[in-house]
Amino acid sequence: SKILEYIGSHYHEPNLRLSDIANEIGISEEMTSELLKNHSNLTFRQYLNQVRLEEAKRLLKVSSLQISEIAFKVGYNNIQHFNRVFKEYTDLQPKNYREMFSQK
Repeated sequence: SKILEYIGSHYHEPNLRLSDIANEIGISEEMTSELLKNHSNLTFRQYLNQVRLEEAKRLLKVSSLQISEIAFKVGYNNIQHFNRVFKEYTDLQPKNYREMFSQK
């Protein structure tokens, strides 16, 4: 649970690494990775992207922030990368997702 809490508190940091988490909780990167995989069935990168993209989806629905602002806010420092990962995750571009699900 410390791993999940740490990711939940730090997902917005673009340079968040598995080593940061391992160092913070005092276990090896391999053990951190294994615990996360056992809990979520996802790799660190997959889990981090999932957390980031769930927050991006929420912000697209409830805010009027620009898509680039949302990307930076959830930890992506490259808008093209954000758009690509978002489309892989949702099958929609962020703009189309907002149009379909916006509560405004």
